[in-house]
Amino acid sequence: MRARTGWARTHTRDEMCECAGDGVGEHAREGFANAQGTVFADTQGTGMASAQGMVIADAQGTGMTSARGTAIADAQGTGMASARGTASADAQGMGMANANAHGPRVANAITRGPEIVNVQGMGTANTSAFVNAADSVCAFFTPSS
Repeated sequence: MRARTGWARTHTRDEMCECAGDGVGEHAREGFANAQGTVFADTQGTGMASAQGMVIADAQGTGMTSARGTAIADAQGTGMASARGTASADAQGMGMANANAHGPRVANAITRGPEIVNVQGMGTANTSAFVNAADSVCAFFTPSS
């Protein structure tokens, strides 16, 4: 399944970025690269890595890791964990967890498929759905099996 081409509108500079359906796009400040269905992105110079269809993102230097297709996101050092295709999101340190990636919507992101959501403009990544990103990252890719 190929991800759809999507548009994301930033919240601070009213900029638009196009994220190509093949996972390769160019934001006004950040870059995207795609190899074998993986996604690489970098915001604020913190660095991200992806392997075997997994997504790793880093916002404000807090660090995130992903293994076996799971997603882990960290905002303000609060920490979130996700295992076996589940999704986690955190808003202002309150913490929200979604056990099956089909639960509550967070930050205008459609919760279809594993996703990483950051509510304070640090970045948004989604493997299958349209995302309204907040001034950092929008990434679409076709996950490898």
